[in-house]
Amino acid sequence: MFRYLLILVAALPAFAFFPEPVQRSEAELQIVADLARAENATETLQIGKRYLRNDPDDIPACKAAQDAIGSLLEDKVAFFRTRHDELQTLASFYLYARATNFTLPEADVEAFVNKHQDNFWAWLMFMATEWHKEEADLAVVIDRAEQAVTLDGSRPEGYHFLSLAYLEADRLTDARDALEAAMICDPLNLEFREQLLDVYLKLRDADGYFALMSGVLPRQHTEISLATIGDSNTVDSQDLRGEVSLLVHWALGSEICINHTLQELNKAKLEKHLSLPIYAMHIGDKNTDPSPYITKTDRAGNEWQMEFVKSTDELDKELNLPSRPCIYVIGPDGYVHALVNGKGHSEDLIEIVVWLADEVARRRH
Repeated sequence: MFRYLLILVAALPAFAFFPEPVQRSEAELQIVADLARAENATETLQIGKRYLRNDPDDIPACKAAQDAIGSLLEDKVAFFRTRHDELQTLASFYLYARATNFTLPEADVEAFVNKHQDNFWAWLMFMATEWHKEEADLAVVIDRAEQAVTLDGSRPEGYHFLSLAYLEADRLTDARDALEAAMICDPLNLEFREQLLDVYLKLRDADGYFALMSGVLPRQHTEISLATIGDSNTVDSQDLRGEVSLLVHWALGSEICINHTLQELNKAKLEKHLSLPIYAMHIGDKNTDPSPYITKTDRAGNEWQMEFVKSTDELDKELNLPSRPCIYVIGPDGYVHALVNGKGHSEDLIEIVVWLADEVARRRH
């Protein structure tokens, strides 16, 4: 991980970002543990209100409290409006604005920002207010988010929102840089990691992708013995060695899995855009019966060009409990070397899978 962080620091544009690891307050850390111990809604409400009362100016901790109790309040907006009327602080106004989904009059928000020009959270609120308009000006959103990260380079939220704005503006390289900065602030954040991997894939940035994946994938051979569905055959570890192959995780009844990811892979096989062996494994243990979800043909009426195999909890754990649909690229050596989240690449899924498979094959030689 430290080697990877050094790579990130070296790659960041010096003119824009100066990320550093986030230093979380005791309250921000403790509220997570306290909420996890809550046994019911009443306890959750009590804990959330206690943090709002005892740490009123700690915006990250108060955000966690707001998220926890928001759905438990009779009127969330009224609660945080009343609270702000009493406190009249930037923190209380931020939470009030957040409770409204940042739809307060922009003039009111701007007045608060003018009083707190040097505050990260003020500019993040100003950014969100523009972004939640029906016709947001993306250039304004980006400008305000950039101002926020300039004021505090340690808060990952700023870089994360900035990366999303860059992505919406189709500025992939800038989005990559912002996500790399977010990862320096919070290197264990799984959401940032998955989004950065997706951006690396879109950019076909092999070095960045495989550097980040190195600490994620299982380090042992993929050891399996999976029964195929529809016959008495099995797929074992030897079937996954000797050539690059794909192991696709899919969820029972999932529209995305069955009618997009698996469908697109099947079409690519039929049209000879993809020649790799494909093994489709459903979520659930070996006793789960996926047969009702598997027809003889895909939705286009074409026979499936892949093996459907029964799942095991052991393999799920070995593969770090993947999200679905998830496509693992297994190298000729039997190791998993890459993965792609099928849900995040609706337009270029096959191109990315082919590119990843080629990269895996090239790097194994």
